[in-house]
Amino acid sequence: MSRLAFAVCILSVLIAVAPVSSATLSGAYTYAGQPVSSVFPDHTYGLAAAYNTGTAEWVFGTVDPMTGTYQISNLTSGTWFIRLLIGPEDFGHRNQVRAGELTDYVTIQVGSEPTISYDFALRYAYRITQPFGEYWPGSVSECPYGPVAPAQFTFAWDPIPLAVRYEVRVNSRSCTESLGSSTVPANGTSVQIQQGTVAGEEYVVFRVYAYTSGEMQIANKPWLDYENGESEGAFVHLEGGGGGGGGGGGGGARSLHPSDSVFVPQVARLPGVAPSFWTSDVVLTNPSGIAVTATLTYTPRDVNGLTNYQVEEVIVPAGACRVLVDVVGNTFSTTGAGSLEVSPLELLVTSRISTPGQSGGTYGQGFPALPMDAASSQSGPVTMLQVGGLARGDFRSNLVLTEVWGENAGVRVTVLDREGVSLGTTNVTLQPFGTTQLNDVVSRVGGPAVLSEGQVKVEVTSGQGRVVSVLSLVDAVSQDPTTLIVEPQ
Repeated sequence: MSRLAFAVCILSVLIAVAPVSSATLSGAYTYAGQPVSSVFPDHTYGLAAAYNTGTAEWVFGTVDPMTGTYQISNLTSGTWFIRLLIGPEDFGHRNQVRAGELTDYVTIQVGSEPTISYDFALRYAYRITQPFGEYWPGSVSECPYGPVAPAQFTFAWDPIPLAVRYEVRVNSRSCTESLGSSTVPANGTSVQIQQGTVAGEEYVVFRVYAYTSGEMQIANKPWLDYENGESEGAFVHLEGGGGGGGGGGGGGARSLHPSDSVFVPQVARLPGVAPSFWTSDVVLTNPSGIAVTATLTYTPRDVNGLTNYQVEEVIVPAGACRVLVDVVGNTFSTTGAGSLEVSPLELLVTSRISTPGQSGGTYGQGFPALPMDAASSQSGPVTMLQVGGLARGDFRSNLVLTEVWGENAGVRVTVLDREGVSLGTTNVTLQPFGTTQLNDVVSRVGGPAVLSEGQVKVEVTSGQGRVVSVLSLVDAVSQDPTTLIVEPQ
């Protein structure tokens, strides 16, 4: 992994103009929509660097911290990668961002225009505190990258100025390709990272995303020192390389077409609308005369459930029940939201998701365990929620879709008024055993600002998947939710 690795994995904004000899690029810069000097009064040094991707030429400009502006001149015709850094110390010609500094980048196409303007929204390079700091003992020259770390470990960082919430994106990788990503909402400034949950995983990459109250993303990966080099980003791997089974995870061996299972479409351990924090309790009841081993399979939201999942077993004695408090956190040792498959069918399964109330106690909603005959498929029935269950205005309606057959499914969601007139549609693709949530589904399909009574229809339009659906009707003031099943028609 080279020192210029950061230039390969950048989401670029392309500013196109036609051919000329040279141009001047200039503009302003801010942090979280505010002048940098008002948030970071000690950040009085800056670097404006331009790299020509065709000639490998570097050109450096000037930065004025007093006015929050920059300028780079003598940019010849071609494609340029531009990076701006602001910090408390002189950068010299170092163009890698260290923890505590600010940066942003863009790709521009220089042509016939003599001047080009671009304003930077800078992001803060977060300081990692666990499992390592700015020095990481592993390799960045050969795969698997990074140091060895336990199958489950704490990843933590210092608070980011003006951030009100955080999440961490975890990408499982082989030495040749990405194997999928998941998002872990943070409780404060740390999360639990789980390795070895994807078949073929050789290392994991993780990154913090931080958001302001206006949902502006203000975090950036810091440049880290490794044993034999440097890199922008944090990597770790399991002893021996990795893959597919740590913590009860994945491995690609999950059975297709389960006929002996029910699905709880929503279990969670994550923050909601402040100050709520939602966790799920699951009750397993065994009415039979012999002990039953319950197999529980947790699939995170918005992933391929054939490769990204965790499995745990719980013995339920004859005629007894077992309560799994905070099933995502305690049983699966993770955070986030997803679905839960439970087998065998002999067990009775109930689930409740709840959050502490501000005056004590808890409030929440029950999510039913849905059998296969509650699902819609391309060749079977559609599922539909009838009049009165869908609303927008005083309430919002969140729709949860879960694929339960282990196949891909293309899904069309239609919102209708009380008379059955369509108010809009949206299309969703579900991966095998995948779950997704459409927040404020009326708005999602382009429906009206106020809807007091409505209906929703879920149709599988492609693929062999089967989909179960539930609706969460949330009071806009109290945030109290009610569960409504979208049933076969």
